[in-house]
Amino acid sequence: MRNLSLYVMAASAGAAALWLLVAAPRIELAQVQLDNALARIESAERLDAERIAVIQAQAGQLSNALVAELKNRELLAQIASQNREHAAALQELKRNDKAITDYLHQPVPAGLGRLYQRTETTDPAAYRQQPEVSADSVRDAGPDDDRHE
Repeated sequence: MRNLSLYVMAASAGAAALWLLVAAPRIELAQVQLDNALARIESAERLDAERIAVIQAQAGQLSNALVAELKNRELLAQIASQNREHAAALQELKRNDKAITDYLHQPVPAGLGRLYQRTETTDPAAYRQQPEVSADSVRDAGPDDDRHE
């Protein structure tokens, strides 16, 4: 029995030594691997957080770009509307200018001169405008007016 207890003690010492030689490094290796895995997970989480922040920043920039694009389109529509109004006003001015030019190229009606007629005199005291303007109307100038000067 004494031998048996020596064998058991030797076996347990051998097992402990074997455990120290084989199992302990495996546990340490497993602990290192676990620490490495945790570090990689933490790094991946930081990377994910950075990516999320970048994506949110890009979403904000896109939102701002869309708002700016909408404002630009509104401004372009307003400019186009004003351009159409200005073109219409310019065409109206051209038509009116042509009508005025045509009117001014017509001869002055003979009756119009009557409104500004003064007596012929060299005496300043006698040179007065008539106190009344004639009430009869003067015809408009036109191509059918035969009384032009």
